[in-house]
Amino acid sequence: MKILAFGEVLLRLTVPEHLMLTQTDELRMSTVGTGVNLLSSLTHFGYRTRLLSRLPDNALGQRAAGELRRYGIQDDYVTFGGQHMGAYFVELGYGSRPERVTYQDQLSSAFCQQPPDDQEIAAALVGCQFVHICGITLSLTAPVRQAALRLAQQAHANGQRVCFDFNYRQQLNTGVAHETLKA
Repeated sequence: MKILAFGEVLLRLTVPEHLMLTQTDELRMSTVGTGVNLLSSLTHFGYRTRLLSRLPDNALGQRAAGELRRYGIQDDYVTFGGQHMGAYFVELGYGSRPERVTYQDQLSSAFCQQPPDDQEIAAALVGCQFVHICGITLSLTAPVRQAALRLAQQAHANGQRVCFDFNYRQQLNTGVAHETLKA
């Protein structure tokens, strides 16, 4: 069984040892995102996985693509362009202090600036039985939301199952008008 996910690949920059961002000069970098996390887990259970996304055409993008392959995720439908990759900083909670996340300008990322077109969507769907659309993608840009809807409609027309996570990040939803999407 092959599973396709559509979503942004992000850099997670974690402050070590429960310090606050203002207390350190060191960060731990990892490649994450809802789709990345989901697909890497499914790969461990023996499923074949594929990601439809876009990475910057620079060393960060190449590093992220290498991480996807290391996780066992097929990256044939990850394209390259632009110079920016979405990132966020995580300060781990300690005692009564909660975890804190600080997002970078995600709307300027390569993924948000140029989502997949209909040909890329059609090609990525070939051979897949399930399609996962990452919920946070709908909180990003209008072109990304439109691409997610086109992907869901095409998968549905192909008889492929579509799943969606209702992931919500208040920090990413300021000024975003939510609407009901009909397939």
